[in-house]
Amino acid sequence: MVLPILFRIGVVSTLAAAALTAGAWIGTAQGLDPGPGSLRFPVMLAVTAVPITAVGLLGSTGVGRTVMACIAWCLLSFGQLTMMMAASDAVLGERGRTVTATVTHLVGHDLSEDGGDYLYRVADAQGRPLAGLLRTPNRRGIGSDVAVLVDPQGWAHPTEIAAYEPGTDALTLLILAGMFGGPAIVLYVLSCLPEDRRRDGTTPAPWHREAFNQVVRST
Repeated sequence: MVLPILFRIGVVSTLAAAALTAGAWIGTAQGLDPGPGSLRFPVMLAVTAVPITAVGLLGSTGVGRTVMACIAWCLLSFGQLTMMMAASDAVLGERGRTVTATVTHLVGHDLSEDGGDYLYRVADAQGRPLAGLLRTPNRRGIGSDVAVLVDPQGWAHPTEIAAYEPGTDALTLLILAGMFGGPAIVLYVLSCLPEDRRRDGTTPAPWHREAFNQVVRST
């Protein structure tokens, strides 16, 4: 009984950690670009489908176990979304530096949110393109200069100095991963634990039913 449980814990923990890591990667400049037609959310849904599918294959049967698996899926999805939104700011919080960038290209106008941010490609003072996209509610002319915070290694999207809110760093990402990933892993594991069977192959009654029967017999 111990080895099957450890196996399930290992599989679920690995898949949940991979899903959260994928969410963080998607949110960086090396991941998937935001904006109209972005593949961010379809890819995230596909990634979060892997753990719950694995749990189903490992034996998540019955209404109670299915409910636990669905709650775990929601928690992991929210965690992945939060990691994606915080990843770029966390990189800037660790090693961001201020530069004056030049707007080179209007990528699009994101109408998925109220107000609709503009998405731009920008370049540094030497004309080298900066990784990622500059998201801003302000319309910028091509060739105009803007002060932005950038990651020298190119993992964060450039962010306007006025729009950046300090306080997000690598520790924040770890805390977010634990807040969402920990409960999700516990629920996933509970939803696919191997059933305890008697030697004759039958499944014992739930503990509350056994307790009820003992009370009835004692009276």
